Formats: sequence, C-alpha cells, structure tokens
Amino acid sequence: MNRHRLDEFYDFENGRLATVKLSFLSNQLIHSFAFAAVVKDEAEAHAAGIYVNSDYDRGKFLYGYDLCELTRLMRLVGNDVVERCVYKRDANGEWVTRNYGPDEPEALSG
Repeated sequence: MNRHRLDEFYDFENGRLATVKLSFLSNQLIHSFAFAAVVKDEAEAHAAGIYVNSDYDRGKFLYGYDLCELTRLMRLVGNDVVERCVYKRDANGEWVTRNYGPDEPEALSG
C-alpha cells in the first residue's frame, strides 16, 4: 500500500551489496510484501530493476535487483536442460538434489 513511500521506510543512502541464492530470490518474489519498479528515467519510465521484500523481513530489508541481471538469470534458468536428477540425503537428513545437463558425463551414467 505504501510502495510510493519506500524512502520513508528504508535507508537507501546506506545500502549494502549482497549475494543471495536463487531460492531466496524466488521466495522474495513469491511472498513479496513490497514490490516496486526501479525507474531509471522518470520522464520515459525506463525500468532498471525492482525492489522487493517478503512479509518475513519487511521490517529489516528491502532488496534491489538489477533488471539486466534478472533477465540474464531468467534466461539461464529458462534455457536449462535437465536430463537426470540424483536425490540424496545429507548429514541432517535433508534432501539434496543434483541436476545433470546433456554435456555432463554424470548425466550419462546410471
């Protein structure tokens, strides 16, 4: 409801760079509380990225993602070819998935 007032709720002057996992980004998009376009040129309304956060961390952080990087990531994921998946449990009993593409020798072994 207040996406036009993000500057009142978040400190844009003291932002930090961070690396996040794809699963984290996906979660932010699926469970977004704040979601707003980053506009490069107000007059022409050219999108440069997005700001997003989930309801879980809305009081702590607002994440900014560059549109070119998001596009690159979507193409990478969208064009991925998986020929074989291997599922194993880790030391904590959690499932770990390993996907193999057509150019990986592991994909050919059974």
